Amino acid sequence: MSAQEIKLVLTDVDGTILPAGRHRVSERMMAAMRACIAAGIRVGAASGRDRSRLSTVFDNDPACCATMLATNGMEIYLDGRCILQKTLSREALLQVAELAPGFVCCEGPEPYVIAGSVGDLAAVLPEYAAAAHTAAAVPEVPIVKAFVFCGSDPRTSAALRAELTEAVPELGFTLPAPGVIGIVPRGWSKADGVDLLRRELGLSREQVLVCGDSDNDIEMLAAYPRSVAVAGASPEAKAAASATIGACEDDAVASLLEGLLV
Repeated sequence: MSAQEIKLVLTDVDGTILPAGRHRVSERMMAAMRACIAAGIRVGAASGRDRSRLSTVFDNDPACCATMLATNGMEIYLDGRCILQKTLSREALLQVAELAPGFVCCEGPEPYVIAGSVGDLAAVLPEYAAAAHTAAAVPEVPIVKAFVFCGSDPRTSAALRAELTEAVPELGFTLPAPGVIGIVPRGWSKADGVDLLRRELGLSREQVLVCGDSDNDIEMLAAYPRSVAVAGASPEAKAAASATIGACEDDAVASLLEGLLV
């Protein structure tokens, strides 16, 4: 692959370019992103994080944050301009709140814990818990980001996801990380967000490179012929990708970006 062939790179963040326990991507990763952008290749995140928490991963660097898919592609930014923002049905979220042991809605930068405790949330997603408030019900405002948190046992998450999928047909549920169940409109995935951005730019699928590691990346990895999973990816994500590269901890995606410029 070369800079002449690839014009858009979108990468998952947690577990793909951000190792567990880290709060910022490496300087090498950011330098590689900026170098590609300078060479005419747009590079950005495709993450389940909402935009405010996604930007902090890149130290709010304007170049690295200009183009991105946040909240599993429900928020799409191109060159700093929002071109899509989808919201979740409040009525459907009320159903989730009744069924889930832990449930969070995010209204802008403020997460509201509707079910469960802030302490339990901190065990799974400390960056959300640090700013969280408790609320008696889902706020009566447009909600873009919401998720369920539960124990880190994958079987518990999978069983709860299946229960929610059957009980709340208006919503779809993803497994982005241990103990977390993401919420999207039914039928929506990161792949839809990548496709919308690709078409906005007038690119072919062959001009797009996507990177990921988890179950909420599977549709995106499967949809694009140039897709890579990092070494620590789930077996399903690896099967969906066209290739497997090195480990997140070794800056494998940064190395891949650097290779585009050779």
